[in-house]
Amino acid sequence: MKKSIFKLSLLLISFCLAHCGASSSQTNSSEAPTSEASSPYLSKVQTLVIQDQSLLLGGAQAVGSHLVGGDVIVSISDLALQKLNLDGSPQQDFGQAGLALADLGGDGEAISVLLPQEDGKILAGGISSDGSNYDFALSSGNALALARFESNGQLDTSFGKEGGLVFLDIQESVNALALKSDGKLLIATRSLGLLQYDPQSGWDDSFVVEKDALDNIVLCYLLMQEEDQFLAAGYIEDPLGTNGKDFVLLAFHSDGSLRSDFGSGGKVVIDFDSQVDIAHIVKAQSDGSLLIAGQSSPPNPQGGLAKENDFALSKVLADGSVDLSFGKQGKVLTDLGGRFDVVKAIELHEDGVLTALGFYTSSSKSLVAAQYEASGNLLDIYFIEDFALEDIPYF
Repeated sequence: MKKSIFKLSLLLISFCLAHCGASSSQTNSSEAPTSEASSPYLSKVQTLVIQDQSLLLGGAQAVGSHLVGGDVIVSISDLALQKLNLDGSPQQDFGQAGLALADLGGDGEAISVLLPQEDGKILAGGISSDGSNYDFALSSGNALALARFESNGQLDTSFGKEGGLVFLDIQESVNALALKSDGKLLIATRSLGLLQYDPQSGWDDSFVVEKDALDNIVLCYLLMQEEDQFLAAGYIEDPLGTNGKDFVLLAFHSDGSLRSDFGSGGKVVIDFDSQVDIAHIVKAQSDGSLLIAGQSSPPNPQGGLAKENDFALSKVLADGSVDLSFGKQGKVLTDLGGRFDVVKAIELHEDGVLTALGFYTSSSKSLVAAQYEASGNLLDIYFIEDFALEDIPYF
């Protein structure tokens, strides 16, 4: 049953199917872009994370526009991080009235990756472009960079060697981040594979898993486990070039080698019988099983690229075998009725109920939650206005 409790029109959410959700925030048009100046929320939300009893939003805040070449108006946005209470109200002690901005000098700036740390600090990756130079970027075609914020929303100037910012001047995409027990960062990139960064000494080439070793796999999410073993989820591309993609889950030892005791040589591939399946999140359960969620795009009946996404979830047991008792042969698809629907977070509840939280796009973009029984049976769908998660059962 679909429950239309709320409607949200102020979210401007960007999706890029082939790049784990990262996209540029720069917009060219013949008219100046408009924004909800009176809105307390971000102009553009690209990612979200549930942290304790709060909701973190990463994206961009529109701050103006200017002319390029005398006739093209380019919007200007700053890197933006927002922290909300579960009733949707901004946390007043974070940044300025719940909103932390960082102006890096570019025209289009936006956060696309968030990683909260146990000490309350928040790692972020985003993009910054002035139209020709890319200074702060974690998106396809831009330079690679990292930043860290204090728990109060201030930029952590002790991080890296550039006053809280770290740059790697290559055209690259960072899709996911994970924090190792020794404080080093594990970074999943689109073209270079897995890299490692030490905030104290810089880029660490003692740990590299090259893209060629991943064999047509793009990683979109990292999950650390005991003794610095880790899981990586994303998609595996059809080597025949058909634009087909399937969920993939990899299990690594701490040295970056695949675990032979998981799945098939450390790899699990899940095909929803769709054109494009992309995993965005992995959640470990207490029994060692794993929930994997993201998006699935049914084939386009007219041919060509898929034109819509559905919520997609799967469950894998601790040994890497698909749990065939979950949903239909280990898979669940939920059509929310929008064009682009994608799961970005999963919350587990005491009685086995799980909440998949993500984005829904139809004529406008909305935050949406779907709740399921432990078996994968759909309980309800909630369209959420003003990020009020407390209006959903279990929040």
